[in-house]
Amino acid sequence: MTRTKRVYVWLTDKEFEYLVRNVKKSGLCREAYLRLLIEGYEVKEAPTKEWVELIHLLSGMANNLNQLTWLSHRSGEVADWAAIREMREEASEAFCKIKRL
Repeated sequence: MTRTKRVYVWLTDKEFEYLVRNVKKSGLCREAYLRLLIEGYEVKEAPTKEWVELIHLLSGMANNLNQLTWLSHRSGEVADWAAIREMREEASEAFCKIKRL
């Protein structure tokens, strides 16, 4: 989509500081931030490094669980008890991280 309209807005120092602070928290550029607000979205803060790591950990656990489930269904027995114990420990670690955040 080609944008052909330009908008100029005058802000007070306080309004500008508020805008800059929230744009920085969102991780977006100012233009993208304002466009999302215009479209009615609630722009939230970008996830912290800890949240990204936690999501990666949980994603890996889900993938491992899917693989173990597939193997168990295929063979008719639990595929790997050691892997299941390891996943329990990882899940416990993830929940501890969630509590700290």
